[in-house]
Amino acid sequence: MDSGASNHCITNQTMFITYEALNKPSKGLSADKGSSFDIIGKGNAVLYTCVNGGKRKVILKDALYTPSLRSNLISVSTLLEKGAKVYFDGNKAVVKTQDGTEVMPVVKLGKLFAIKMDYPIPETFIAQPNRKAATFDTWHRRLVHTGADTIREMITKSLVDGLNTYGDLKMQGQCEDCIYGKHSARPYSKNHFREKDVLERIHVDIWDPAQTQSACGARYFMLMMDGFSSFRIVAFLSSKSADVTLKVFKTYQIEAEHQTGKKIKRVWLDMGCEWYNQVWEQYRQNEGLDFEFTTPYAHQQNGTAEHSMRTILDGACIALAESGLVLKYWAEVVSTVVYVRNFISSS
Repeated sequence: MDSGASNHCITNQTMFITYEALNKPSKGLSADKGSSFDIIGKGNAVLYTCVNGGKRKVILKDALYTPSLRSNLISVSTLLEKGAKVYFDGNKAVVKTQDGTEVMPVVKLGKLFAIKMDYPIPETFIAQPNRKAATFDTWHRRLVHTGADTIREMITKSLVDGLNTYGDLKMQGQCEDCIYGKHSARPYSKNHFREKDVLERIHVDIWDPAQTQSACGARYFMLMMDGFSSFRIVAFLSSKSADVTLKVFKTYQIEAEHQTGKKIKRVWLDMGCEWYNQVWEQYRQNEGLDFEFTTPYAHQQNGTAEHSMRTILDGACIALAESGLVLKYWAEVVSTVVYVRNFISSS
């Protein structure tokens, strides 16, 4: 609660029950000399407070949407203008309606007065401490440096919940980490066959060996990607023997077929000895799978898997460079990149 604020300022757009975006964002002046903040929209916001063990619903009329502020500000002067009564007493305060009903208990934290909030119980347990809107550049970094066009499409078509942004939907200059991490070689050949259903064809590849052993003891990771949906699964391995890789694929096949209700038909592989052997051939015959192998030493023919592998490795290299993590955590970074990419739309 702020006695110097002239308006209620809300940093989270989801708190608004009515909202109107400003045609042209304006600037607000903060208490710090020479500093300002962005005002993106306005409307009526709702917050829930905890009063004597119960919940109160409070409507803040004509609140401003100010995503660049660090926290919400409740204006004392606006409360008084709307007919509320505000009482300060030492290290606490209370806000009451005109009929004397307490609606906002306030406690002093340091030099600030904070309102006791009652937060709704989340429907799912998720590591999401902050849903404030962020700039386009921030979302570019959060989404492991996904291309600007893809992020713009996700925002404009509302393909992802919670992807709140403010400001221009473009990068503010070139991303140095992307330039560093995305040095390109010759492009891979395109695969002209287009899958028409999930599990119609699975693309499998393995990356090896890492110069630095991961924190979990891995030197390889095995990629399995559905050609239709582009959904990826990775497994981290200390060995790429036929027995080890087949065990991973069996686990993937059981899980994928159980969750989709469909059967894997084809598997696209290169001619690596980890696949092209009697162990895998016997499994193929038992399962009735169709293995499609590329020409030996022609990894370009494995274009879909190679391109996906390149996307994962680019994201991992950039994330490692930006975060400053030591190399032994490469497996955790790769896992994070794959997890995020599975939520991003693909062509």
